[in-house]
Order: sequence, then structure tokens, then C-alpha cells
Amino acid sequence: MASSRLVKSGFRNGVNILIEQKPDFSLCTLHGHDFYELDIILGGCAPTTLNGREAMAQAGTVFFLSPADFHDYPTAAPLDICNIQFAEDMVSAELLMRLTDSQSRLYRPDEASFAEINRLTAIMQGLSAANVVNVEILTRLLECILLLLCQSLKEERHIGADCGNLQRAVTYLHGHFRENPSLGEVAALLHLNERYFCTAFHEYTGQTYKEYLKRMKLRYARRLLLATSLSVTEIAEQSGYGTQSHFNREFKTYYGVAPLMLRKNPG
Repeated sequence: MASSRLVKSGFRNGVNILIEQKPDFSLCTLHGHDFYELDIILGGCAPTTLNGREAMAQAGTVFFLSPADFHDYPTAAPLDICNIQFAEDMVSAELLMRLTDSQSRLYRPDEASFAEINRLTAIMQGLSAANVVNVEILTRLLECILLLLCQSLKEERHIGADCGNLQRAVTYLHGHFRENPSLGEVAALLHLNERYFCTAFHEYTGQTYKEYLKRMKLRYARRLLLATSLSVTEIAEQSGYGTQSHFNREFKTYYGVAPLMLRKNPG
């Protein structure tokens, strides 16, 4: 098993989006992010590992990665990649949630859709993020790319307009679960009454806020246990736990087995 590292965002000047062309890209070790990422494969073919599962990166594929995902490009086979990094506040919560809720992280758009994605990314690369107008344009172009990916989703959640704040709350948790944001902090971020938010969140997700946050952290930790060689202490830290003992206790209660035992006997 490989080790894993957490890549921090390199956003600059208060603009939470980066677009980079990466020709001849290869040999990237297993890592996660504290941001969302699109890897648009323009050329080449190389194996990759995505959340512990083998996949193939090749021209015409697009990877959508949330802060709860991790991947690598372990060989020297070169890829031509357009990489887009962005924070959750750059696109609509509903759109981001449709992709985050899906189990799919690897997309193979049809030829016409992929050509349109290429056209949109080319426009994005030609824009400077130095002014407010361009940032707004970059946001809208990014949303167009995400909508093209959404076309391949078989099931979509149809949500009333009154759930917009709850969508934003869930999307925020996907990006910040490692920081253990409290219910009060998220309610304040959305300018909602804490008691109302607590009740509404439970009705929307079917879980309490605390249960939902804990599930996100433990599911991420389980992925790391099975797909990396990180120590239990490192996994506890990367998953948002202050102490290994707290992590061990919650993990065993949730999965019925201690972290090390699951690694030794994953079946």
C-alpha cells in the first residue's frame, strides 16, 4: 500500500479557482486535497488509483474529485491534463451536490460533450482572475463544465427551492469535515437560527448533524485504511480526529471492528 498526503490549495489573491495546463504530467503520488478538482485528460493513457480502486486515465476522460477523495498517477506514462482546482463557494451548491452525491468520480463524456468541455477550458485559461468580472465568468464557465458531467448521471435529486441553504450546508461539510465545524458555526455561516437548522438538517439528510459529520469522517478514514500505508495515528489526524483513542473508539462502534483489524482482514 502507498502512503498518502494532503495537498493544500494554492489559491491566490482571494480567488478560489486555479486553471493549469499540465503537459507531460506523470508520477504523482497518492494524495487528497482540501479543495475540489477536475482532471480533464486531453491526451495520453496511464493507470491511476482512485479511492483505492484501479482506473485508467486516458484522452476523453474527466475526473471529479472532492476533498473526501484521493488518487494518484503512479507511472511515468505522460498525460496531457487540464487541471481545475476550486473551492465550494465558486459554484452553486445544488450543482456541486449532484456530483458529490454521485458514486461516480470518473466520467467519459460523449465526443461532442468532451469537445465542448475543451472549448470551455480553453476560454478559462485565456482569462485572468485579476478582476471581479473575470472571476464571475470563470465561475459560470466552470458550472457549464460541471453541468456537462451531470448529463451522464442516471439519478438526480430533485429538491425544492427552500432547501438551498441545506444544500450549501452539506456541500460545505464535504469540503471542511476535517476541521470539525460545529452545528452552530455552519448555521451562523448560512445566517440561520441554530435550532431551526438542527431540525431542518435532520429532516433533509435523515441524520443528525453530528451523525452526518461523523459518518463522513469515518468513511474517509476507512478508505485510507484500506488503500494506503498511513499509520492509524496519521489516518485519525487526516480524518479530523484530535486523538487516536477517540478515533479508535468511534471507528469500532461504527464498523464493529478496530481500525487495525479491518486493515488486516478487509473482507
